[in-house]
Amino acid sequence: MNNDTRHHIKFLRQLAIRDAIVDSSGFRITSATIKEHLHHDGNIIDVDALLDPSDRQNVCLAFALLKALSELPDAPPGSTPAFHRARETLKTFGQSALERTE
Repeated sequence: MNNDTRHHIKFLRQLAIRDAIVDSSGFRITSATIKEHLHHDGNIIDVDALLDPSDRQNVCLAFALLKALSELPDAPPGSTPAFHRARETLKTFGQSALERTE
């Protein structure tokens, strides 16, 4: 992995934890939303570590966050429309972020 890719991964993580993910219709994803979705499915990863804004240089954490987002399952049946929308936005962000780092 070259330096440009590392910087790109860290930048994308910073977007996620700084509440800067916005979909095309203006729907904003916050770090609290990310935490909710990662915890909702029993994710055993340390979500607080993944979202720690003071750890800006950890490429492994940045990659782990993007991977966790990209691998979120579909929203469970009966979820609210907002939950469905947030889940799809998070998955799309994670997947497209990882595609850009290849």
